[in-house]
Formats: sequence, structure tokens, C-alpha cells
Amino acid sequence: MIEKYENQSFEELARLLVNDKLTFSVLGSILGNSCKKIITNHKDFILCYSCSPYPVWIWTPDNASSIVYDTIYKIINCEFPKDDRYKFNMKYECAQYLINQDLSNEWYITTNMLTYDCPIPIAPTKQVEGSLCVAAMEDYDAVKEFVRGVFEATSTTLSNEECEITTKQRIKTGNLYLWKDGRGKVVAMCYLDLGLELGKVTLVYTDPTERRKGYAARMIYEVSSMMIKKGLLPILYTDGDYKASNECYKGVGYIERGCLCTVTRRKG
Repeated sequence: MIEKYENQSFEELARLLVNDKLTFSVLGSILGNSCKKIITNHKDFILCYSCSPYPVWIWTPDNASSIVYDTIYKIINCEFPKDDRYKFNMKYECAQYLINQDLSNEWYITTNMLTYDCPIPIAPTKQVEGSLCVAAMEDYDAVKEFVRGVFEATSTTLSNEECEITTKQRIKTGNLYLWKDGRGKVVAMCYLDLGLELGKVTLVYTDPTERRKGYAARMIYEVSSMMIKKGLLPILYTDGDYKASNECYKGVGYIERGCLCTVTRRKG
């Protein structure tokens, strides 16, 4: 039976992700919070939309049947109008089915997402000036621009209100970290989503004028070491087509463990 839940959480569904704990760790976290829409048959698929501007997460087991994929295809067309430009994170098998079913050539892959974990952080050899600190409201203006930059990098445009809300929320958690250079300038940022077993590094961003100077590598190493000391396994997602960031993460001990993709439809 297919059921739809609106404006509520459904943490129990995370049990279906047991074989995809790393690649779908974000979905596992999202299910524990109120979501605008969750659609599932409690066995073969989960569609979860938390809120704008975030993507819809779609989980399926490996080697799902064409019946499952066809059901997802129909649900998407019914529940997520293409003119609203939803994005969907899913396994490649599911994405390929949607693309093959699409006679109008509307579906396409926007991002190849790689999942990494870091059992043993490796200190970067390049030394950089500055230090790691927790973001405070006095950093609001710099953080706001970095938050906007994170979303623009994924072709997602935030309204000024959405950007302000996201910035304030992340600062208030105490889990938003900044690297400030020797002059006190904010040059890099990341957010830590701490769970019971995993610690996700998200919202990674470096000032475009300060890239390739080693700031991000040092920051990621420092926060990853912090999470290891807390007994958490650091993980992160990255754009598989962006060589610089992937090399940065590998250089401080991150190991590729899986892949997903982000797909969307051309606007009619």
C-alpha cells in the first residue's frame, strides 16, 4: 500500500536504508524532522521532500523492479510538477529508468554525487595561517554570502529571506565552523550534522578569491578529527565532476564509498 504523509516526520522509515547507510545518510536524518511530503510503500521506495530549496530524496533498493521504478515515475509526475523545477537525488539505476521512459527528453542528470567517509583523518602537508572557530552572529554577513554561494554552486537560487533564515538557523546550532586567516578574514566554511554514528560535513565553501591555498583542506581535517574524537565517522557528499574538491577530500583521508546523482526536468 502506498501512503503519503504531509508535514510530519517518519524516522521509522530509516530502517529501510540499512544497506545504504552512507549514501543515504542525509535522507535518514531528514526523515527524523518534519517534511512537507513523504511517500512510501514501506518496502521498495521512499520519496521524501523536506522543503524548498532542497531536493527530493528518492530511495530504492539495489536491483529494484521496473514496477517500482514505474510507480516512482508516476508519483513524480503527479506530486512534483516539472514547472516547479524540483531536483531529485537518487541511485543511477532509478535515474536511468526515468530518462529511458522520457520520450520528450526532459529528464537529465545535473550532478554526479560521490559519498566519502574518513576513518583516519590525514593532516595536510601544506601549512596555512589562521584558525578554526565556531560561527557567531558577528560573522553573519560573511556567512550569509557563503551560504548563498553554496546553493548557487548547485544552480539553486535562494531568495534573500531564505538565505537569511538559513544563515541564522545554522549559526544558532553551534555546528557551523569557519576558518579565519591570520587577519581574521573568513575564508572557508562548513557545517556539521552530528548523528549517533555519523558526522556529516556539509555546506563546504571557500571564498573564491582564497581557493587553492589550503584553507579548505585544513578546515576539513580539523573538523573531521573533532568528529573522530566524538566517536563519529565523518562523511560527506561532493560533486564527482569537480576535481579540485575531490582531491582536497582525498588528501585529508576521505575514501570514496558510493555514488548517487541529482536529476531534474527541463522546464516546459
